[in-house]
Amino acid sequence: MNAIGFRKKIMLCCLMVLVLFMASIFLRLGTRQVLVKKMGMDNAFIRIVLFDAPTLQHNSKSNVRGIFINWGEKYPFAEQQDDNNLLAKAIQRGENFKRYVKNIESEKIDKWCRDHLVLYSIFVEAGRSIDKVLAWDVVTPGLDVYKMQDGYLTYCYKKIDMDEYITAVAEFDKSIRRQGGRLLYVQSPGKSNPFGDRELDRLDYANQNADTFLQGLQERGVDVFDLRQEMYKDMGNEGWHRAFFRTDHHWQPITALWAAGKLAEKLHADYGVDVNFEYFCKDDYDVVHYEDYFLGSQGKKVTLAKTTADDFDLYYPKFSTDVHIEIASLGIDARGDFSVMYDMSCVEKRDFYKANPYSAYGYGDQPEINVHNFKNEHLNDKKILIIRDSMVDSVLPFLTMGLKDITFLDIRHFTGSVQKYVEEFRPDVVVVMYKPSYGGINWMGHEDKFDFR
Repeated sequence: MNAIGFRKKIMLCCLMVLVLFMASIFLRLGTRQVLVKKMGMDNAFIRIVLFDAPTLQHNSKSNVRGIFINWGEKYPFAEQQDDNNLLAKAIQRGENFKRYVKNIESEKIDKWCRDHLVLYSIFVEAGRSIDKVLAWDVVTPGLDVYKMQDGYLTYCYKKIDMDEYITAVAEFDKSIRRQGGRLLYVQSPGKSNPFGDRELDRLDYANQNADTFLQGLQERGVDVFDLRQEMYKDMGNEGWHRAFFRTDHHWQPITALWAAGKLAEKLHADYGVDVNFEYFCKDDYDVVHYEDYFLGSQGKKVTLAKTTADDFDLYYPKFSTDVHIEIASLGIDARGDFSVMYDMSCVEKRDFYKANPYSAYGYGDQPEINVHNFKNEHLNDKKILIIRDSMVDSVLPFLTMGLKDITFLDIRHFTGSVQKYVEEFRPDVVVVMYKPSYGGINWMGHEDKFDFR
């Protein structure tokens, strides 16, 4: 009887804690959205409610990042006149809409909890500590993070049908060829080594998906450049994991410099792009080192209870530089030395759970970035468009050292018509460069990285 009574008390306490947490989310959300953002208040009550979130306590312009640009208005989508198979299309739209809503709601809930739950990181870290004590070092549906034998963390991806991806890129390739350009699909390596990580068998299918994808593209006549093969040649099994951050899915800046050199070689050899090859060597750069400074996306999921922070480096050329960078979504139109391509606000303060130092490179994920290198004025003109994901954030500054002009497009954030953009820009070479992560193309909202319409 006493045991039952004790159990009820424990359950009641847990319920009260849950109610307290939920109340804190709504209180803090209301304080932020109404008192701070709508009414512009800044007083003791707000500082008490948001005591562990100083960035939410004020509504200053310095906290507002980004300028709204109606990309859909600038680059409108062509109306679809094909009325064949309307029922199938309606069903597909319904499935896409359900997937879209599920993803958006999941992201919102996760963000609200991170921003508005009292001491969120402390409680999550405590939970991971319990996992560690109980030796629950397994892949869970909520995390999808696996800790490899050498301590490196990696995401795990399911095996999926790649036909939809193959068709999307192949059709895009056809449209580029029709206007006289050429497309190259570049496969960025993931942290999971396709040549050596046997411990991930039956856990992670990212590389198997990529293999099927690249083979399908080649069968459809699409040019392919597999950087995984190049990395294995140059770094082998021993250097593969070290090419990446231990707690993040992105590669180290030194690896990004290597990748920039490899891509420049490919563009020059197969696409006639004029390249300055002087500055793709580590010896050409000084390094500013930030020790124990970066907890990547995978590390944030398992928390510092189960891993340790990465070091982080920023590279600065020893040679003279003169570049112009334009990022309309941030209101940036600047000319200067190499440092103008760094967002130094990302490394101002060490904050393991809320900061992302990796975004210092190229200002992180932006819809459109244009770079002109005045030191390479002697190179021949060639219009190059790189459609990319976040792996290219750190490649961007280094690649621009060897080329004259490059335009970068991230269509996860570019909500206009990619087809219309390409028709107006008329690039000579289009590079699509993605890491091997796939989850079913989301055709709603035009924010999927394989939506080239």
